[in-house]
Amino acid sequence: MSNASPKGFTLIELMIVVAILGILYTIALPAYSSFLARGHRVEAQQEMIQIVSIVERQYSRNGGYPNDYVEPLSDLYTYSYTPNNAQAGEISVFSSTSFTLTATPKSGTPQTTDNCGTLSVTSAGVYTATGGADCWDS
Repeated sequence: MSNASPKGFTLIELMIVVAILGILYTIALPAYSSFLARGHRVEAQQEMIQIVSIVERQYSRNGGYPNDYVEPLSDLYTYSYTPNNAQAGEISVFSSTSFTLTATPKSGTPQTTDNCGTLSVTSAGVYTATGGADCWDS
């Protein structure tokens, strides 16, 4: 007679593996989601900085900020360029003396759960976020 050892896994071993995978999943998923949100936020910040440099170049060439700007398209953010202090009755397209650029997370996207919320930058170089001051430091 042969003494064959059983082959395969026991139910206890399978349950231990499932429990370990569940624990790893609950730890890894929030960290990964946070990592993705931060990456998308940094992309939006880079886009905003690029827009600011273009608008500042227009200011140095024309003596004023543009009264309108075509905002970039994004799947995750809605960009908004708001010129301020345009002279009443001014016909020039470069009569604004300041501006505010904002990036608002689009509803239904993963960015709505990002703690930083709406990002803003002004012509004075003030960088803000509705979620806190450290959102531009990353």
